[in-house]
Amino acid sequence: DERIEVIPNGFDTSRFYPNPSMRRDIRREIRVDANTLVFGLVGRYDPHKDHEGFIAAISEYTCADPRSDAKFVFCGLQMNEDNKAIVAAIRSRNLQDKIRLIGAHSNIEDYYQAFDVVVSSSTSEG
Repeated sequence: DERIEVIPNGFDTSRFYPNPSMRRDIRREIRVDANTLVFGLVGRYDPHKDHEGFIAAISEYTCADPRSDAKFVFCGLQMNEDNKAIVAAIRSRNLQDKIRLIGAHSNIEDYYQAFDVVVSSSTSEG
């Protein structure tokens, strides 16, 4: 049928696949309980990635559901405690207990295991 088109997976399933053991290990490493909802954002610190916009959205989410124990993990170049701008944005909204800054990792597929939801806040790509 001409109306049906098969689009192959957009990611390498030999690298990105469910691994409960790795999920447990990474969650332990980033200090997140097994049953906690985890949102993950992977991307270098760059204005086009709009990390500040995502931090604002996290603030709105936590205000709407203050009992939520969800955690938000930022992974990528300059996404660590040395980044004064991102740390200030997190502190200005009092989200230090909600957001984990874990920096860049070469084995990123392992960190995806810990995420329940993958987020992209980029305003543009390319």
